[in-house]
Amino acid sequence: MNMNLELFFDKPSLSNFDGQNLKNTWFEILTGNFSADFSWQNAEIALIGVDDKIGSENKSILNAADAVRQKLYHLQKGRAHKYNIVDLGNLRLTDNESENKERLSEVCYRLLQKNVLPIIIGGSHDLTLAQYEAYKPLDKMLSLLCVDAKIDLDTNSNSLADSFIDKILKLQPNYLFTITHLASQEYLIPLDFVKLYQKLNFDVVGVGKIRDKPEEIEPLVRTADLLSFDLSAIRAADAAGNKLAQPFGLSAEEATRICWYAGNNVQMTSIGFYEYNPDLDLYGHTANIISTMIWYFVEGFYNRQAEYDFGSPFYIKYLVPMGGRTDFMMVFYKSKLTDKWWLEVPAPHFDNEIDEENPYHRPSIIPCSYNDYQQANRGEMPERWIKMYNRL
Repeated sequence: MNMNLELFFDKPSLSNFDGQNLKNTWFEILTGNFSADFSWQNAEIALIGVDDKIGSENKSILNAADAVRQKLYHLQKGRAHKYNIVDLGNLRLTDNESENKERLSEVCYRLLQKNVLPIIIGGSHDLTLAQYEAYKPLDKMLSLLCVDAKIDLDTNSNSLADSFIDKILKLQPNYLFTITHLASQEYLIPLDFVKLYQKLNFDVVGVGKIRDKPEEIEPLVRTADLLSFDLSAIRAADAAGNKLAQPFGLSAEEATRICWYAGNNVQMTSIGFYEYNPDLDLYGHTANIISTMIWYFVEGFYNRQAEYDFGSPFYIKYLVPMGGRTDFMMVFYKSKLTDKWWLEVPAPHFDNEIDEENPYHRPSIIPCSYNDYQQANRGEMPERWIKMYNRL
């Protein structure tokens, strides 16, 4: 059944755009959405503004999406491709928090059904739960990527934005495969949270590793189905529009790099940018950064390369004997088209039972880096292999 999504949205105000010097910009492309014959169902990407602040301690995050639009609409579109993007406007909200989340989740689900990728702008970080639950009717296992200075597992907090991960872990039926957490700041995270993530074989990567080895982050981003980006992950000097931003967070360049990786990931089907507070953003720098992050995400999206069967001529297969043994070969694949690396992880079998219909009883091929291949050649087991094997 088709859904008239327009009924759930208010169109953004265009009063601050006079149309001058806006040729080949996002403004020129997206204002066509507001015509009478507009149809979202033929789009590839849809922008969704959310002004919800109920679950956040970061007050005054209203009008976040429109503040970002003021910067985004002036950006030039990419040169090498034609955009097929719609701006649905701002989601109409009520005073009922649960109802708002259900509405956002339903809208995202309808978009995903039509292979339209939602970009959520604004609102509190616990809206990640609504973004995540949009996938529930699709009946697939999910890998969630969170970029955040903290791990939001604090059930003792009065802020829903501090505890929504706990709700995701406890959802039934459970369709979570893994969580990857980027840009963590160790001095903000209780040790119990880190231990739980380690027990569950989730990846937690601090700002320092992202800065020292940015190439090792790309495979982690490539595993994810959806991305939730809390603006508190970016350092305060670059993005003051979040009262919880720290002096030592991600740089603006590192944030945009993550977004490009995410857009370029063919598995990535939704992204949310949360916890932006325009009242703290006196000069609009944070809005500039968010709009640029969206720009890089979209550029990554339009530079995606189709993935082929790993037995096809588009991949080079490498066999690496581990520990001098010829009966245990580690299998790597390298794409001739993108130079990206992949690693095969055999499925564990219990009681010698093999069910070929069960996807977890077949080998899994996961993203990796050239460094993992080099590590295997030194006789060392890559950490990605170990974690994936344990998850299976």
